[in-house]
Amino acid sequence: MSAMLEKLDDLALIRRYLDENDADALGALFERHANLAYRMAFRVMRNASEAEEAVQDAFADMTRALPRYRGGAGFKVWLVKAVVGTCKKKIRSHTRRRRREERYSLDREIMAMNAKEEEERTAELAEATRKVLNTLPDLYRLPIWMHYAENMPFQAVAAALASTENTVKSRARRGLELLRNRMARAGLSVSAASVAGVLPLLPREAAPSSLAEWIRNFTRQAASVPHEPMRPTGRTRGIRLAAAAAATVAATGGALLWLDPLSVRSGSSGAPALQSEKTDFFWHCDFNDLSFTNAFTVILGGVRHVPDGGPDGSGCLETTEEDTVLEFLFPVSSPVVLEFRMAAIPPESHGDYSVFCMWNRYESFARFDGIGKRYTFPLRNEGRGPWRSSRQYATDRVLARWLDDKFGGLFVVEPSPDARLRLKFRGRHRVDDMTLRSAAPDDLPDLAVYLDALEKIPSDRRTGVVPLPDLAPAPPHDKVSVTFRPTRH
Repeated sequence: MSAMLEKLDDLALIRRYLDENDADALGALFERHANLAYRMAFRVMRNASEAEEAVQDAFADMTRALPRYRGGAGFKVWLVKAVVGTCKKKIRSHTRRRRREERYSLDREIMAMNAKEEEERTAELAEATRKVLNTLPDLYRLPIWMHYAENMPFQAVAAALASTENTVKSRARRGLELLRNRMARAGLSVSAASVAGVLPLLPREAAPSSLAEWIRNFTRQAASVPHEPMRPTGRTRGIRLAAAAAATVAATGGALLWLDPLSVRSGSSGAPALQSEKTDFFWHCDFNDLSFTNAFTVILGGVRHVPDGGPDGSGCLETTEEDTVLEFLFPVSSPVVLEFRMAAIPPESHGDYSVFCMWNRYESFARFDGIGKRYTFPLRNEGRGPWRSSRQYATDRVLARWLDDKFGGLFVVEPSPDARLRLKFRGRHRVDDMTLRSAAPDDLPDLAVYLDALEKIPSDRRTGVVPLPDLAPAPPHDKVSVTFRPTRH
């Protein structure tokens, strides 16, 4: 790295690369952070060659994304987030991590403490701590390593892990206690303060020379490819991005999340950590590939990708358990409309099959029973029901669903401020062509008759099941009732 480039900050190096195709600037940027990137990758992958490969993939992805980089929480946070995300995607694609953990024997690898020599004792404690730390789940290990070993403030850790500052602090405290307990079970009794004190002394891996050579070759090749120069963000650019987003979805049918750059701010929860000051956004996925894995996480049950599934045989998503819950990773500002195609996979033990939206945390909850049509799913030759269209609305008060343009059910729910939207499956299903978009007020259905009936129930009676005789039930139901649930935080 030249002395002149060393004096430039990260943003200046990015501008130099984008504006002048300066491969040396891109190389200087990556070499500056190569050690940090490799250490983070090694913490997750726990294998030198796999960590190096993950850094290479992350740097390649970041190079393609550099024209859209705007600074935000800083390049270091962006880099850590990209590297950790790349590592986790690699781990999900195979089972090597499980096999490594099964082979891992904690009792054999914790070193005996030498009380006679304080220097040796500290070194051995650091080594033992490192090995036990590697047995902790990512949920605890990454916040501990970032804060105590890499000296990153909790605010930066939260941004890199797409979480909240309070959450990563809590996980770090819980992780330290878990670390101390595991060391105690292995015969090494130390306090949580001693563990925290030795963490900054843990060995810090340096990126191998082969990675530095790869960076030099890669950045020269990247600089030879034309790219969009860095431009100021403005309303005109936001419109162009919106048009490009719509064109991409129409042309490729792929997954896309778009938020207007004018309205995007750094958020405190979720992944990606984005929060919009207005509600205009659009996400679509045709499930033709595995790109959907970045959109939601599986909370309960399981899902698999069916490459030749779907109405047109181009791919779809299938739940593998009778009860499955998916949670969208990006923040959703109500009101929104969720639309998708669905097909039930009978027979199962469930008495009915349904798919419905729900907030993961709420201040109040009321479910209407007896107002939606109950559907049957006749089997076809391929062992599933016919494909049907579902449309669901989520606002700050109601969750309502339709199936084939017929009313299917209603929840009156007040979500918590940080609530995330979930999709719950009863019975196994296949799902395809899913779209989540913001809704204008005139897009929302008229549910006043149900809301008025709910308002008439005194607050002291809002518990358990309450009948609503004034409302007409939908066949084959013989009555309408509402069920209240306790607050969920």
